[in-house]
Amino acid sequence: MCPGVCECTLTRITFLRAQVKGGRRSRLDHNIWNMIDVASSTCLVVGAMCHFTQARTGVQTVGALGVALKWMGFVDFLRAFEATGSLVRMVSVSISRYQTLHPCTL
Repeated sequence: MCPGVCECTLTRITFLRAQVKGGRRSRLDHNIWNMIDVASSTCLVVGAMCHFTQARTGVQTVGALGVALKWMGFVDFLRAFEATGSLVRMVSVSISRYQTLHPCTL
């Protein structure tokens, strides 16, 4: 299966999961991890499109950004462990409070 199709499917599943948990707006806007996941999937799909259209600069730039965001999203999975769970929750709360104070950023 093409990586672009896999990323599109993953993005769609993220949107569906957010809708089931309480509506599109309430989950995607307030959960930074969902936003990082959607952004990374979008960057990887755009990078794949650049690859197939022979746009080498787009593959390197957008693809690298997508991979970096994917690794940032990996931090969300560290919530399950006792040693790192509280740190990830603390970062999430700090980001959500920052978004409340400065809604135009992030």
